[in-house]
Amino acid sequence: MNPRIFDWLSVAAGVGDAHWQLIAQAAVPPGAAVLEIGVGTGNLLLKVKRAVPDATVVGLDSDAASLAVAATKASRLAADLQLDQGDAAHLTYPDATFDRVLAAFLLHHIPLDRQLRMLREVRRVLKPGGSLHLLDFTPGGKGRVIGSLPVEVSRRQAGHTLALMQTELFDCTQVGQGRSRLGHHAFYRATR
Repeated sequence: MNPRIFDWLSVAAGVGDAHWQLIAQAAVPPGAAVLEIGVGTGNLLLKVKRAVPDATVVGLDSDAASLAVAATKASRLAADLQLDQGDAAHLTYPDATFDRVLAAFLLHHIPLDRQLRMLREVRRVLKPGGSLHLLDFTPGGKGRVIGSLPVEVSRRQAGHTLALMQTELFDCTQVGQGRSRLGHHAFYRATR
C-alpha cells in the first residue's frame, strides 16, 4: 500500500488513540531504548519520542518507501530516530539491546512460522526485565472504514496471539482492548 494512503487511512480510522494507549501501557522510562517493529511511516515511534524525548528510538520496517516517509516526518519534527530496513524475523541488533519493543497492527500480516521467529528475536533483543507491547486486531464486529477485512484477518489470528507470546516470552497477558473504525483490537504485554 502507498505510504501516504496508509497514513490517510490510519487517521481516518482513528488509530492514533490506540497508539497513545499502547505507549501508556509500555510505560517507557526516561533514557530507555525502544524498538518498533513494523514502524511503517513512523506515527507510533514519533509519539514515543514526543512522550519520552530522551528515549533512544529505533524503527524497523521492510518497506523502503514507508521508511522514507518516516524519515521525512522525523526531519520536519527535528526528532532523532534511527530507521532501519530489515526483517522482523531476523533482527540485526545485539542481544539485550532494548528496554521496550512495540508492534502495532503488525502481527496479523505475518505468517505463523515467521511470527514465531519474530517473537524469538524480540526475546533475544530485549534486556532482562524488558517487555514487548503489542496491539493487533481481534474478532468482534465489522469496522466502518474497510468493512469486514480486519475481522476476517483477526479470525485467523484469534486465539493464538496470547498463546504464541506465552510460548516465546515470559509473563504474557492481554492488558486491554478497544475499537477503532477498522475494528476491534487488543493490547498485549509480555515481559522477558
